[in-house]
Amino acid sequence: MSTGILGPKIRVGCRGRSKDRGESCGGVVTFERRERLIFEVLDKLRRLELVLVGGHALNAYVPPRFSVDCDLVLRGEKTALQIGKILKEREFKKVREGKTTPPGGKFVVYTRRVYGMRANFDLLLEAITDRLSGASFEAKWIFERSKVRRVWARASPISFDIRTVDPEPLFIMKFLTARKQDIRDAFMLAQLDLNWGYIKSYLLGLPREVVVGGTKRCRDLVDSNEFKDALRGVFGKVEEGAFERSKRRLMGFIENLR
Repeated sequence: MSTGILGPKIRVGCRGRSKDRGESCGGVVTFERRERLIFEVLDKLRRLELVLVGGHALNAYVPPRFSVDCDLVLRGEKTALQIGKILKEREFKKVREGKTTPPGGKFVVYTRRVYGMRANFDLLLEAITDRLSGASFEAKWIFERSKVRRVWARASPISFDIRTVDPEPLFIMKFLTARKQDIRDAFMLAQLDLNWGYIKSYLLGLPREVVVGGTKRCRDLVDSNEFKDALRGVFGKVEEGAFERSKRRLMGFIENLR
């Protein structure tokens, strides 16, 4: 599998506010330094009882992309305390914690500034929930559908093995939340030999209104004129054959959901 590792540095100049989540920055922003920090910390955490989800989990399957947040699913408070201790040693600060909406899980967010940019670790206990779509995924379900896999950094020659969510549940989570980046991630996953029958069965077991929103947003974005350029802006070069295969599979899957 291609690691998608790029050259040594990507730099973006900015004044006042960063395009990366609107943060203030002074001078040059170096994305790979934030990525290196996240991967160095993740390397210390990877033997704990956790599952990597989100954008960094995607790196186990497709060419890596940058991600502000490192999302970790946990089953209990003990692991959260262990992770919190390691994060504090690396100068991360706890900035937010509470219960999820819709109910079912808890979350703790740690953050640290890296050259004017924010690096986050989001600890998700007992369940992942999405406020906008209403989707909810129990930690037990995620742990049962995960295994140790190798993940890769985008801008640094760093890789290691860590328990990572399977591609099917990762696709399901991305498909249902259906923000623009989630849709791009789901599109990239669609080029894999996924168990589409399992994915369809899972989605059809959910309330229809939860699925319909993601389906419409996904179809509209993938059909838009700017989608291909936006995808390449995030993932780098995407071969035309891989692009067409992903589009054919994803749009065919959406049609079969009706």
